[in-house]
Amino acid sequence: MSLPAARLFGVTGPEAPWRTAPVFVDAPVERAYILVPPGTAATWDVPDTSCLGRGFWISVANPVERRQPDCARWHTPPTAHPALADPAALRAALTARTTP
Repeated sequence: MSLPAARLFGVTGPEAPWRTAPVFVDAPVERAYILVPPGTAATWDVPDTSCLGRGFWISVANPVERRQPDCARWHTPPTAHPALADPAALRAALTARTTP
């Protein structure tokens, strides 16, 4: 799942995705990526986000390396939260943030 980093970090509280799932950030393009289960792209419909499905590849550093590159780096590595993000909880957190 890809979205603007600012939008991801605008979600606060216990429902914040980086508190429960692996997240990495590509700072030069200000994008954040949350790891979600396969098949999520088929039903994903949250505005200003995109769920990358089949045919997409992402390159990110090994999460156990102490030094991370300047490009895509782990914000919350899978070693900290090995479970993928729950799509329903992620949708609720992101839409609650944008609902007045």
